[in-house]
Amino acid sequence: MLHKMAHYHDYGVLMQQQVANMTQSQQQLQHEALMLQQMAIVPLQHQTAAMIQHNEGEIQEQEAQNQEDIANVPQLQLQIHVCVSSKCNQLSGSIPEEIGYLSSLTYLYLGNSFPNGSIPASFGNLRNLQTLVLNDNNLIGEIPSFVCNLTSLKVLYMPRNNLKGNVPQCLGNISGLQVLMMSHNNLSGEIPSSISNLTSLQILDMGRNNLEGAILQCFGNISSLQVFDMQNNKLSGSLPTNFSIGSSLRSLNLHGNELEGKIPQSLASCKELQVLDLGDNQLNDTFPMWLGTLLELRVLRLTSNKLHGPIRSLWAEIMFPDLRIIDLSSNAFSKDLPTSLFQHLKGMTTIDQTMKAPSSKGNRVYYQDSVVVVTKGLKLEVVKILSLYTVIDLSNNKFEGHIPSVLGDLIALRVLNMSHNGLKGHIPPELGSLSLVESLDLSFNHILGEIPQQLASLTYLEFLNLSHNNLQGCIPQGPQFLTFESNSYEGNDGLRGFPVSKGCGNDPVSETNYTKSALDDQESNSEFFNDFWKAALMGYGSGLCIGLSIMYFLISTGNLRWLARIIEELEHKIIMRRRKKQQVQPTLEQMLHKMAHYHDYGVLMQQQVANMTQSQQPLQHEALMMQQQMAIVPLQHQTASMTQHNEGEIQEQEAQN
Repeated sequence: MLHKMAHYHDYGVLMQQQVANMTQSQQQLQHEALMLQQMAIVPLQHQTAAMIQHNEGEIQEQEAQNQEDIANVPQLQLQIHVCVSSKCNQLSGSIPEEIGYLSSLTYLYLGNSFPNGSIPASFGNLRNLQTLVLNDNNLIGEIPSFVCNLTSLKVLYMPRNNLKGNVPQCLGNISGLQVLMMSHNNLSGEIPSSISNLTSLQILDMGRNNLEGAILQCFGNISSLQVFDMQNNKLSGSLPTNFSIGSSLRSLNLHGNELEGKIPQSLASCKELQVLDLGDNQLNDTFPMWLGTLLELRVLRLTSNKLHGPIRSLWAEIMFPDLRIIDLSSNAFSKDLPTSLFQHLKGMTTIDQTMKAPSSKGNRVYYQDSVVVVTKGLKLEVVKILSLYTVIDLSNNKFEGHIPSVLGDLIALRVLNMSHNGLKGHIPPELGSLSLVESLDLSFNHILGEIPQQLASLTYLEFLNLSHNNLQGCIPQGPQFLTFESNSYEGNDGLRGFPVSKGCGNDPVSETNYTKSALDDQESNSEFFNDFWKAALMGYGSGLCIGLSIMYFLISTGNLRWLARIIEELEHKIIMRRRKKQQVQPTLEQMLHKMAHYHDYGVLMQQQVANMTQSQQPLQHEALMMQQQMAIVPLQHQTASMTQHNEGEIQEQEAQN
């Protein structure tokens, strides 16, 4: 296509040159005619005029042929994709006006491209444009009305800019529009009612603006609508109540507005609904248990409203089978925790490693669901909510009763928050089965008893808050429990152990047991020693008696030969010892004599060395005097010559090296 474009371009240039040449020849003929007219040659003037008319006719025919050739050039489906990611160059300035003159353009991507400026007016000429992407720029000003002239648009994607003003009513004239995203701007005014006429609209995202007014009832009639995101605006009034059967709605996010009234039961008709976020409004209703019939529902956020009353489960076999995030915090729910509700949360009872984000059917590739969860004591916005987090948040309500042990079956749970309620009883040991839990908050309740030792096996646990309860006993010791600080346990005066105290030695029961065991050990040791001495004395006494008896028997019989033998042996040993002493004494005397001899020899040698040193000194003195008196000059010259000779040899050797 580019080769053809170059060919047609060269052909056009050639034709322009031919036209220029013909124009120059026309000017030359006109000049010649003027000269002939001055010469009053009338016949030639008429002939020249005829030639001029003929040339003008040829020029007009050539121009018509050029227009026909240009018209026959195939219509090129051009696409422009300006990339400015980390792998591409960063553009500066504003969007070029010249882009709007590419009338055949169908796809224009200028996302994250230009740091400032506004939308050029020339964009109104892009009548064939189907996709316009202008996200993540610093575009200022209002949305121009000429955007409504782009009647072929299917995708209008302009989030995260600085656009302000009202949303144009004429957007309803773009009948084929499927994606309309203008979130994260400064748009104001009301939602245009004409948008409800867009029967092909699939994604409508105007969240995080300053839009006001009510949500029109007609938006519930858009059967093709899959995403309706108006979060964090200033919308008021009630929710639409006419959601129809067969609706394609998958995500409804109206978080952070000023909506009132009740939750419409017509939402039960949206069988494909996956995400429902109505948090941070002023809704006044009871818990919508009928939402449990929505088999695809995965996220249910009703936080920070005026919802109240107990949560009563319906008599149904299947309730919330795929629910993974349920946030009912900061309401006025009361009575016991909904044990029957937890039993139906089958989506939390299995760890599915293949869980993926919502399917990008059609144009959902432009939109990602997001939700804010409170985890580890902080608010975190999670984008891939259906594949990362499983959350139960019932904090800041008026729940009573015990913590259901059935929670231990929800092994896929990552965040469990039941703080700031009126819960009683003990912590169920079954919570030790939550092998993936990362955040556990049971603070500000009336929980009794000890902390179950089973919690020490939670290797993924990063945040634990059990403060301000009535817990007592020893704190379990484990790899994760060693990382928690004392504020995780404050307000529980009965707890002991790290990090609250050095250990559990202050426990009176433990001290009693230790004292008793110490006394038992002491008694056992004293009994052992008593028995030992008794046995020793018995053996000594019996041996003495037997020995005396034998001696008395031998003396009485008159047989004393054995005593004489013993005396003879003793005499022999004494004589031998004396002889050895006599042999050793001469040896010692000889050694001392030799040492004295060696000492005298050493003294003699020292005297001889001293005499030789004294005799050497006069000789050295005489030699020095002879050298000074004789002044042996020839020897000095000979020494100098030998030195020069040696230096020469040394230099030659160095050069050779």
